[in-house]
Amino acid sequence: GRSDSGARLLALMENTNDIPYMATPEGRLTYFGLQFERYGYRAQEVMERGVMAYIVPEDREKVAEDMARSMATGEEFPTVFRIRTADGEERWLEDQGRVRRDAAGAVIGLVGVLRDVTERKRVEQALRASEERFRGFAEQSIDAFFVYDVTSGRLDYLSPAIEGITGYRPEELIGLDPRTLPTGVETSSIVGSLGQMRRSGKVEGFELEFTRRDGSPGFVEVNASTAERDGRTQILGIVRDIGERRALEEQLRQMQKMEAVGTLAGGIAHDFNNLLTGILGGASMIKHCSSTQSLVLKNAEMIESAALRASKLTQQLLGFARR
Repeated sequence: GRSDSGARLLALMENTNDIPYMATPEGRLTYFGLQFERYGYRAQEVMERGVMAYIVPEDREKVAEDMARSMATGEEFPTVFRIRTADGEERWLEDQGRVRRDAAGAVIGLVGVLRDVTERKRVEQALRASEERFRGFAEQSIDAFFVYDVTSGRLDYLSPAIEGITGYRPEELIGLDPRTLPTGVETSSIVGSLGQMRRSGKVEGFELEFTRRDGSPGFVEVNASTAERDGRTQILGIVRDIGERRALEEQLRQMQKMEAVGTLAGGIAHDFNNLLTGILGGASMIKHCSSTQSLVLKNAEMIESAALRASKLTQQLLGFARR
């Protein structure tokens, strides 16, 4: 019957962790759950003074506004506020309340529950603090940080360093699909890196060549990993400008080529010197065996002169090889 139903409802209300309440249209409590006593106050005392007396002063105005709006519109007034317990601790309560009406539709009071959401709030605050630290670090770094939302296929965040790397401001690129970025990156490269991310959950040392806003070539290295947040898959990563490193690597390659050429030139010069030594020796023997004015002597002298000039060239070649 009605009494049994009422008893069951009362038992349910008194055994839940939430704090049920009922109030008049003016906000005077007509019922208040004993669960509030865990904060160090008697429920009867709270009913007499009203919940507002236990809310921290900074939050009272907002709670009053939410309640007044609910009374005026008939809508629920979910609101979150802080209370101070008897031992001075600050706790967060979430109020899920709604208006009660009679058969004619007139407002006859309020009914709702208060739920302790302190731990949730602390997690949210820690997360916000962490995000603020990350944003501060990201915005001071010479590397560019990005967040790519896999679900929507769009860039959610780019740090200011991206402008120094590409010439484009973050706001010009945020919201775009990476495959349509105005930076001349080959679509196949982007698709390849995203495919690697989906397979392994990360990408390391992925190098991309692109065209900067001013038309000059640019080179970046991307390191990223996937993360799940609020039911959405995101890719968080770092873009590092490696243009200077690429230039140094190219200079090193050129130096290595020059070193190889020098080694080859040195070897050739030594071999050529050995050949010239034989030629000069032969020319000297011919001169020794020829008459003073003979044609053979003149040709031997020509051979000797040419060989001496060639010997000087090999010395220059050896000097180049040593450098």
